[in-house]
Amino acid sequence: MYTIIPLAGPDFILKDGSLRPLYLVDGEHLLMKAIKSRFWYKNGQVADEKILFVLRDTPLTPDFIQFLKKHFQKSKVVVLSDLTQGALLSALAGTALITDFQAPICVDLVDILYDCDQSPLQCFSNDKNLYGVIPCFSSSNEKYSYLKIEKEEVIETVEKRVISSEASAGTYFFKNLPTFLEAIAYSLDHKDELAFKSNLFLCPSFNGLIANSKKVIPFPVKNVLSLSTLFST
Repeated sequence: MYTIIPLAGPDFILKDGSLRPLYLVDGEHLLMKAIKSRFWYKNGQVADEKILFVLRDTPLTPDFIQFLKKHFQKSKVVVLSDLTQGALLSALAGTALITDFQAPICVDLVDILYDCDQSPLQCFSNDKNLYGVIPCFSSSNEKYSYLKIEKEEVIETVEKRVISSEASAGTYFFKNLPTFLEAIAYSLDHKDELAFKSNLFLCPSFNGLIANSKKVIPFPVKNVLSLSTLFST
């Protein structure tokens, strides 16, 4: 499995000049805490050489790359010269470094901490007709993205609008690269209806799979702590 981590947004550098991924949580950098707490990382289902970071060129980026290479020595980095039109397109840049087009892809925004007892990868192994898995949790706060679920399948996804009690945990799984590109292409074709503040994000892209009758399922997680919650304390 490949993991794409897009960190190229306008909030990469916080108002106080510090880096969002390096925010300390219980004495540990948020980025490290998030990645190392993921079930699939702890169980060796993603190797460092298949972690793809997407960054934006800023004065702090070179030092941050050194930080990444210290902790994820074989990881790969893509540096963009400017802002993209949303995290979905930033993640797209990371796909250029994928060499196994049939391997599962995880796009992790690494700004929400949570626990789970198994890996979503097992879902793909159990169901060959499955194309997408979205970790989720119960909420009614409009700061999250949301899934509408019927008969244990996701039938609609939206960005920052409450349409159900199931919020996205900010991590997204696609069956393979063609599946991810299909979701992106649909988002580009339907930008007017799927974009949030003129930007394209990960969660709404699953509508492209759903529209093509491809199965997407929710994946409940627990003990959720979001970055927004951290900064509000």
